[in-house]
Amino acid sequence: MIKTISKNWTVILVAGLGIMAIAGWNLKTIIDEIKGFLSPNSDVDQVKSESGSTLSDTAASILAETLYDAMEGTGTDEHTIYLAFKKMANRADFNKVYNAFGKRQYSRTWGNVGDPVTSSRYDLIQWLAYELTNEERNKLVQDNSQLQIFG
Repeated sequence: MIKTISKNWTVILVAGLGIMAIAGWNLKTIIDEIKGFLSPNSDVDQVKSESGSTLSDTAASILAETLYDAMEGTGTDEHTIYLAFKKMANRADFNKVYNAFGKRQYSRTWGNVGDPVTSSRYDLIQWLAYELTNEERNKLVQDNSQLQIFG
């Protein structure tokens, strides 16, 4: 079956686009949906102030990806999350990582698989709230009170 799909992917794509067109979707809407799904930094509702951050843009991006990697897929790597937060010295550092994380697909039904059907786009704070237990969130806040993570 996979061989058939890989040989005929263009036919499948065209047929899928045709069905979407018949259903009333236009190509621009489809492309916008695909771009939104693939881009983690699009659709950020609130950009938090980064004034006073000790992190470079690259460091903030690396920490954002580290946090995503610790939460995506099966299971959550709490230890990596705690270590990543130790790299943030102040609220501005957290804000910079928050902004770099952006909003990413997360399915509250299936977890963090990020499928576009059962998921929505959530920011870093929401991901942490869904992935960590109450005890883990309390530990994160207690160990990093200078960051004001959830408040």
